[in-house]
Amino acid sequence: MEIGPNYVAFKLDVAGIYKLAIKPEDIDFTRPAKIAKIGYVLKIPDSDEFGFLVKISDDIPKSQKDCYDVARDHPDSEVGVIQSYNSESPDLIHLNFGEIELQLNQFETIDNAFLGKAKHQIFGYIGSKENIIDVVEKYLGLKDPILYSV
Repeated sequence: MEIGPNYVAFKLDVAGIYKLAIKPEDIDFTRPAKIAKIGYVLKIPDSDEFGFLVKISDDIPKSQKDCYDVARDHPDSEVGVIQSYNSESPDLIHLNFGEIELQLNQFETIDNAFLGKAKHQIFGYIGSKENIIDVVEKYLGLKDPILYSV
C-alpha cells in the first residue's frame, strides 16, 4: 500500500481478504473538484492491453452521521465512503478483481418503502499501457500511477 498526497494505492488481487476505506472526514470537500473518485487498473490477461475503471461522484455522505453502510463484521467501527474490498476467489487464475465502491447517501422512508437517489458515474477504458496511464492522469491526477498488475 502507498499513501500519497490526495491518494491511496494498493493491490487488488483476490489472494487475501481485506478492505480499504476512506472516511468522509478524511476527504477535503473544499477542493475545487469536490468529487470522490476511485479507480482500478489491470493488465488484461493474454493481451498487451490494459483496462481502467473509474467511479466518480460528488453525491456521497459528507460525515459519519450520514453513512449507513456499516461493516457486518465491525458494526461499531467508523464507516468509509470510498471503499475497496479484496476477497479470496475460488477461481483465482481467471478472476482477479475485488470491489470498488463509493457509498450512497441515506435513503428516505416513505410509506414503508425506502427511496434513494444517487448521481454516480462509472467509466471504463481499454488500451495500451501508455494510453491507460494518460487516462488515469486525466481522471485521478496521478502522473506516474503505481501499476501493481504489471
